[in-house]
Formats: sequence, structure tokens, C-alpha cells
Amino acid sequence: MRLLLPVAAVLAATTLVGWNATRFVGAEARIRTKELDFLPSPLAARLTACGHANTLAKLRWIDSFAYFQLVLDRKDDRISATGESAFERLYAMLVGMDPHFTEYHNSAALNLGAILDRPHRLLAILTQGLIDNPHDTGLWRQLAVLMHTHYKLEERHLVQFNALLDDWAAHELTAERQQQVWDWKASFGRRTYQGLEQVPYWLEQLRHAKTGTPTHDFVLGTLREQLARWGEQELKALGAQPGPDGILTVTAEAVARHWPGGIPSVAPVRAAGSGVVVREDPFGFAYTWVDGAPFSPGRAYRRALNMADNLSAKLADNAVTAKAWATTIDALRTAGVTVPPPPAGASWRIKDQRVVLDTPTVVAPPWTF
Repeated sequence: MRLLLPVAAVLAATTLVGWNATRFVGAEARIRTKELDFLPSPLAARLTACGHANTLAKLRWIDSFAYFQLVLDRKDDRISATGESAFERLYAMLVGMDPHFTEYHNSAALNLGAILDRPHRLLAILTQGLIDNPHDTGLWRQLAVLMHTHYKLEERHLVQFNALLDDWAAHELTAERQQQVWDWKASFGRRTYQGLEQVPYWLEQLRHAKTGTPTHDFVLGTLREQLARWGEQELKALGAQPGPDGILTVTAEAVARHWPGGIPSVAPVRAAGSGVVVREDPFGFAYTWVDGAPFSPGRAYRRALNMADNLSAKLADNAVTAKAWATTIDALRTAGVTVPPPPAGASWRIKDQRVVLDTPTVVAPPWTF
């Protein structure tokens, strides 16, 4: 009896090892897939969920992951019996059962947008998602990206694209997230610039911003930058030329032809006696002549000031690595940090463990609004 127990243990262990080392008879290595033609309509699904629509939707969504690999391989989700789109049917049910779980919309962006290339269906899902979740940053971002990359709205209809960004900013609940939208808006304004389309919007935001806050400074800087760029274009249209002292000049005749109804208040020129003179740019610096065209130094300085924050972050990262703070720009460059050349007339330096930009003194007060 005493010998039977050890023998039985050895036999059991041997059997277990042998069973694990042997492949199943008839085993086949293949990806598990399943069709989605059994999915009910959103209404029928809610009626049969017995009050647990969101739970049932999540379970059905997880169960559909097996079908994802099949679609990824063949790039086709049509149901054989009806020819319907299985994914469109799936997301109609999921969003209908739980419209506030935005992961369904993100999944639709991947499957319908990226894999199956059906941006029109994705647009419908995203817009419906924003009706149900008007303050969801992720949905707004996906909609803006879709309209920018696929529908080329920035290039084809800049005013409408600006309106989309305005609507997005209006639905953000925090100043930080609103600032992210403004960054988009300002960058698009630099790249696809047509005139003063955005100025009324920024003036309205400036009216609501509290003086001295970062939001106020950002809006005011963006407004000045847009007017400075418009001023460059208008001076070029007026045929401005640099005088012997380097100061730009325009003729009164050119101004009268360009603005027969009078000089606009934000124009880069103003009346002076019987003639006209070129005003300082909205930042208070005199327009200069660069590469054969009028140029606003203040606009270049503002963009460099924004770059200073990024350089300060690299300065801090280098201090962690080197166990010491670089105290000069040359030392920072020696440490391997790329520091671009400053705009003409300006210079970089390090002060209080931050990179700052020194600019010339303004020749006139910056514009106020």
C-alpha cells in the first residue's frame, strides 16, 4: 500500500507531462472569426437588453473583436446574405444602445475610416456622437482631422473650417483645452492666410479675456500677428519700397487707388499731412525689407518667443542629464541642443534657468484693441 502512492504519483505526473507535450488530435492553427449578420437593430437590441443596454453593448463590442481580424485581412465587411456593411450595422447598434461611450466612435474611426476607407460613414457617426457628447474633446479632434485631411476643408473653404474650429472652442469646458483649439486655429491662419477672416473672432475672444492672464496675452498676440501678416501683404500690394534710410515708403496715389473709400483703421499706412507714411507693425516695430518684400519684425519676434518655451524645456532636460545647468547659449549648443538663430536684431540668452529672447526697443506702443 505504501508503494502504491508514490507509483501512482509518478504515473500521474508522467501522464500530465505527456498530455501537455502532445498536440491535440485534429488541431488547426487559425484565427477565430465570426460574422455579424445576426446583429439586431438598435431598437430591438434595447428592447431585449432588459434595462442593461450599456452592458450588453460593451459585451457585443468585445465579441466583435474576433471579426476585426477577418475584415483587416480581406478589407471587406459585407454580409453575404444582404450585402450590408457589418461594421456600419454594428456601430449603429452600439451607439444606439450606449451613445455616451465614445470608445465606439473611436473604434469606428479605425475600422470605417482607416481600414475600410468610408469617410462619409465616419463623418455621420462623429457628428451624431457630438450631438450626444457636445463637450468631448476626442470627438471634436477626430472631426477636425477628418475635415482637414480627407475633405481638405482648410484649402477649399477656409471660412467654414474656421467656423468648425470656433464651434469646437465654444464647446470646450476648460481654458487649457480651449487654448489647444486656438493653437490649431492660429497655425492654420498662418499656413492658409487670405485676409482678416479670423480677426472678428479673436476680437470677441479678447473682449471676454481677463487682462494680464495667459489667455489674454495669447489672444492679443495672435490678433497682432494676423494684422501684421495682413499688413505685409497690403504693403506689397501698395508697391512699398525701402528708402535710402531703409524706411519703407508708399505713394499717396497708390493708397488712393487701393482704398478709394478711405484708409482702414488697421491698415499698415496712415495719413501724414498731404501724404501717407508706413505705420509701425502691430507689435510696435518698424516694417523692414527682407528678401524683396515688406516684413514685420514683431511677427518674427513673437514666433521666436513661443519657441523659447521649448528651448527652456530642453535646457531643463540637459540639466538633468549633465547634473548642471548650462548658463550660456553656446554651452547649451555644445551640449547638443539645437538652438536656431534668432530673428534679425534679436538674441538668445539664459536667465534664471530659462531661455529668453532679447529684442530691440519698440519704436511705437504696440497696438491695442
